[in-house]
Parts: sequence; C-alpha cells; structure tokens
Amino acid sequence: MKSKGVKSCCCNSSVINFGRYKRTSDGQWVQRYQCKTCRKTFSKASFEPEYRQKRRDVNHKCMMLLASNVSMRRTAMILGIHPITVARKLMYLSSKYKSKVFSKQDLYDTVKTIQFDELHTIEHTKCKPVAVAMAVSKDTRKILGFSVSKMPASGHLAAISRRKYGVRKNERLKGLHTLFDHLKEHVKGPVHFQSDECRLYDQVVQSRFPGASYEQFKGKKGCISGQGELKKVRIDPLFTINHTFAMLRANINRLIRRTWNTTKKLSRLFDHLILYCWVHNLKLT
Repeated sequence: MKSKGVKSCCCNSSVINFGRYKRTSDGQWVQRYQCKTCRKTFSKASFEPEYRQKRRDVNHKCMMLLASNVSMRRTAMILGIHPITVARKLMYLSSKYKSKVFSKQDLYDTVKTIQFDELHTIEHTKCKPVAVAMAVSKDTRKILGFSVSKMPASGHLAAISRRKYGVRKNERLKGLHTLFDHLKEHVKGPVHFQSDECRLYDQVVQSRFPGASYEQFKGKKGCISGQGELKKVRIDPLFTINHTFAMLRANINRLIRRTWNTTKKLSRLFDHLILYCWVHNLKLT
C-alpha cells in the first residue's frame, strides 16, 4: 500500500506501510514504513525531534515543574526519573523552544511601550555575579527577549573574587547590546522605552533606536528587605518589569535570593530562562 504525505529516507522515493509497533513510553501505536527503492524501514517517529527519547511522556511535566519553582533534583524525584535525565530534558526543551519563544511577529506588532532592566543573580558563588537583561511589553506583560552576561563582583566581595577566581570580565554592556539587537530586528513601529536611571541604558537605547522616546525613573527602595522587586511606593512606574522579575524569582528556583540552588553553568541558566519565558508568554499572561 502506497503512503502519501510521509517523509521518505535518503532515496526520496515512495514508501509503503510496513506494520506498526506500540511505543512503551506512552503506549501509542506508531506506523512503520519501508522505502520501495532501498528497502530500508523507518517509522513516523524517526523524523520527530523526540527521536530516540525513552521518556518523552515526561517532557511537558518536566517543563511545567521547572517553571514552577521546583528544583531539578526534586523534579527527578516527582517524576521518578534520574537527575541526569532532567538535565538532558532541560537542554532538549530549551533547544526546541529557543527558536519559537520570541520568533512570532505578533508578539511585537502591538508593542507601544517597552520596559527593560537587569536582574542580578550569581553563578555558583556570590563572587561570580550574573546580569540578566530583560525587556517586556508594558501593556501585555509579555517577555520580548533577554540576555545573560557575566559581571564582576562589587563591594567587599570584589577583592575576594579577584583573589580566588581572577579578574572577571564585565559583559553587561555586551548583553544589553545583544538584547537590543534582537528588539531592533523585530520591533518595527515607533516605540517608547522606560527604565531606571542606570548610566549604561541611555547609550544602548540611542545606539539601536536613535530618536526613540526614552523615559528614565529614579529607583525606589523595596517594601521588604531583600525583595527589591516590590517597591515601597503607591504607584510604581516600572511595575511591569519589576513584577516580571518578582515572578522570575518566585518560579525559577535558582533565582530565589535565599536558596540552596545555584547556577553552575550560564548555559543552563539560559536554558531555564527559555523554558520559563515560553510558559510565561503562553500561560501566565
């Protein structure tokens, strides 16, 4: 029997049905095919991104748990899988949604005001701080993009950091340029920018969006010690970006201020943020 609309092997010739099998991971029946030219057999699952995954049934559950303040080890415990499997799922899901999470043009078509700022976290130790630059739409609260960059320690930790780990590069400006290059590619119409009074921000906005209207607000103290995202003011002009950062710290375990979970690799932090942004834009806003 000839099968239409089915991907073939390297021969690019027609194929025929060649039985089926029951997949053990989720119990679904999968159709198998045979190439009429080279006689090789393959299945419908051979061309799926989840090919060779033994536990594809936990992919969605793993993503939702990792975006809901559950650590990787606790995710493994809840799902009954190995922690290494969770780490592999994190990398796989990030690669799957990386090209999708910020690619839809309708995400940017209705944007009129963009708020941006940086969230500071750590890489393994407080002597290795990290900056997460992020931009959000003020009206829809959708995350429009982010970047992750290294930064040197400051204050009394600066000398300790240099002594233990050497000089740490300051890549904050590079990360901001990466974020605004992404915005410049997708944001087409006139847009208004808002941020705090960080001295780096004005030159970045003017370099990528010359002539755009830009408004800066003086930073306010947090209403609770250690929670700078919740401001001690009646009306917060930067509420959208501050509230988004508060949600990041509440839903990504490694970003909580007082936690045992820390980022060991910046690439894994990037992967984790990709997952959260996908869930945030799809389900939380």
